[in-house]
Amino acid sequence: MSILIKEVLANLKNFEQDNQALCESIFHLQTNQISTSLGRVYVTQPQSKEPQISLPNKFDNTHSKFRGFVNQMHLAI
Repeated sequence: MSILIKEVLANLKNFEQDNQALCESIFHLQTNQISTSLGRVYVTQPQSKEPQISLPNKFDNTHSKFRGFVNQMHLAI
């Protein structure tokens, strides 16, 4: 029984190492270059993330704050 557990743990360690290598390869391809089936290599810039914006507070039915709330909703959308 302990031999089976050792084999499972060894396989798990191998999977973890393979996964790490694949993640590094994917990162390298995404940040540096993408090749096509024609063999050409294009250098690309990393994609920028969308800006983070917080959602406005819940509208409290105050008439004077309505326009500001609508503007905040337009920014969020």
